[in-house]
Amino acid sequence: MKEYAPQFLFEFTALSRHPNIKYEKAYGIKFVKNLEYDSEEESKNKSFKGLNYGDNKEDLVRVEDQIKNCNILVLGAGNIFHDKTIDIFRGPIPLFALYVFLAKLYHKKVMLYGTSVTPLKTSLGKTLTRYIVENSDIVTLRDELSKIELQKILTEPKKIIVFPDSTLGAVKPDEYTVNNFLKREKIPRGRRYIGLALRDLRVVLSDDDTEIIWNQIVNTLNKLKNEFEFVFVPQVTYKWDDDRIIANKLSKRLDKDVKFHIIKKWDDPKELIGLYSCFDLTLSIRLHGTIFSCIAGTPVIAINYMPKVESFMESMELKEYLINIKSIKNDYLLKLINKLLEDKEVSTKIKNKINEKKELTNHYHKLAVSLLDE
Repeated sequence: MKEYAPQFLFEFTALSRHPNIKYEKAYGIKFVKNLEYDSEEESKNKSFKGLNYGDNKEDLVRVEDQIKNCNILVLGAGNIFHDKTIDIFRGPIPLFALYVFLAKLYHKKVMLYGTSVTPLKTSLGKTLTRYIVENSDIVTLRDELSKIELQKILTEPKKIIVFPDSTLGAVKPDEYTVNNFLKREKIPRGRRYIGLALRDLRVVLSDDDTEIIWNQIVNTLNKLKNEFEFVFVPQVTYKWDDDRIIANKLSKRLDKDVKFHIIKKWDDPKELIGLYSCFDLTLSIRLHGTIFSCIAGTPVIAINYMPKVESFMESMELKEYLINIKSIKNDYLLKLINKLLEDKEVSTKIKNKINEKKELTNHYHKLAVSLLDE
């Protein structure tokens, strides 16, 4: 936005559950704590901060002041519209609805930025989503399936624009950054690696079904141990949602002679993109593990645990390398990995698609700036 509209002096503030001082310095963004609790345990039986009986109102006033003093409220990006756990003042949809209410109270412009919409099950989820969309000045989504889901619940026509996931606008890091990261994590160059971007599947599956998936993946890795080393990549490292926990559990199930690495720490998403560029292929459950792998030009097999994963793989014309989470089988996964390794054109196809989509992500900031001109 700064490059596209140098006539404006921009200041960016992120309303965040987890303010990040390192990112403030790296990206020039001010972080302000939002109304969410740090963990699910803290939020149990509570509404947002400031909305419970006896709450200190400073939290609510702080967020209200930020919206009151902004020019544009940008909502997103990511998988915001889901109602698995929802109450009138609990969950992402109600939080967005509250932000929109405050924005409209103070006559501010609202942009819905690169979000996903999963099939909504509750009347409250549908009603609040409809309210958010109807009161947004610009609505952008990151996949066509989300547009279809959104149109099902709208009662009035609304212009909905679909662009690629905004993360695809990220640039690959230089070799110096990549080499420093590999050295820090003690991962040697020149070996054959398969990257693993895995997450806890109990968010969508029962414990028994999750166990079946893990067994299938572990068995497949054991069969590939003579050809590859494996790198567990934690896309998320919050203490209550830490992919390193899954990595440690699965690594203990591998054969004793399997060589693997678990990434201990990363400071910047670009480090992960650089890491993915060192793999022969990636096996991913995390959507942004899939996306980062593609940005790096590395072939990927994605395990389809939510519609957003399928939408992305379809947009990349990689649906043949998408595995349904409930039908994953050891032999099938192994065959698919071998097929991907033999596909000599897939890397070129990925790079071409990424270049095409990267150009389209520029439209996000152009549309945001257009609201300043009104």
